[in-house]
Amino acid sequence: MTYTIDVHLSPDEVRQRMRADAIAGLQAGKKSIPPVWFYDERGSQLFEQITRLPEYYPTRAERHLLEMYAPTIAELSKADTLVELGAGACDKTRVLLSALQQFGTLAKYVPFDVSDEFLRDAASTLCNEYDALAVHLVIGDFSEHLAEIPTGGRRMVAFLGGTIGNLGPARRARFLFDLNCTMSSD
Repeated sequence: MTYTIDVHLSPDEVRQRMRADAIAGLQAGKKSIPPVWFYDERGSQLFEQITRLPEYYPTRAERHLLEMYAPTIAELSKADTLVELGAGACDKTRVLLSALQQFGTLAKYVPFDVSDEFLRDAASTLCNEYDALAVHLVIGDFSEHLAEIPTGGRRMVAFLGGTIGNLGPARRARFLFDLNCTMSSD
């Protein structure tokens, strides 16, 4: 099966925004660059390598928790669509996808990430692993494009990893508010 894709942030736009944010951040009194730009193609590859290091335990701990609780999550949620924000390589997601598939509800997976090429590669692999799964990629910045998440079905949103820690308190509150606004009441 192949995937469908919505691109809300082209590679050229990523480069332009990254450059503008880097210039603004390095000219500011308190130097900073928004963490979203760490996850371009090369940054995503490097982060995946970091998560495999023995010293980096968060990924293993999260995978362990998912392995323990994914069947219960699948049963309680009855989700037919899994939306993942900051999907990256979609590695840990396979635990949830498999649990939803075993529960018999899984129909669609919507990985959402800023890294276009990296996400396309991950989606191709997933399409081979889950042949009946509809995969709908969303390329964008979830701080701007949450409203672009495809609607329909009984959706569950996964925001795995420590990405939320990259957001300051005000941006985190805004993100959670915006995410809530994209969800249906049921």
